[in-house]
Amino acid sequence: MPSRLARAGYRIGIAGNQPIEAEAALHQLGLPVSFVASSAGWGMEKPSTLFYERIAVESDLEPGRIAYVGDRLDNDILPAMQAWNMGGLHSEGPVGPSSRARAGGRQGRRAYRISRGASSRPGSVRARDKLAGP
Repeated sequence: MPSRLARAGYRIGIAGNQPIEAEAALHQLGLPVSFVASSAGWGMEKPSTLFYERIAVESDLEPGRIAYVGDRLDNDILPAMQAWNMGGLHSEGPVGPSSRARAGGRQGRRAYRISRGASSRPGSVRARDKLAGP
């Protein structure tokens, strides 16, 4: 997926609440990304709006042109929406064997597009459209 997006002209960045060692591990994968960053490397972490502002700087894009993808509404999507006044993509669902067991054996993930209208309060979710999953 990252290769297809990069070939289509999208800039891809990876940033998360991780130790500095995660950056080197991700670089070694050779993914076609514009930047790799960790909260330890930046000295700030999600859900701080400074974290999301730094993503905009590193990607060299206006916040309205950035699609943020995360697996947690509280620590990923809602703070990004608040910092950038935009929507995001939330992926949820069982991950890994132990999570599947707790979820009754269901596999896969569900992804939801989360958008907000001009009249919405920062951080409020106006719509959740199921994009994929069981």
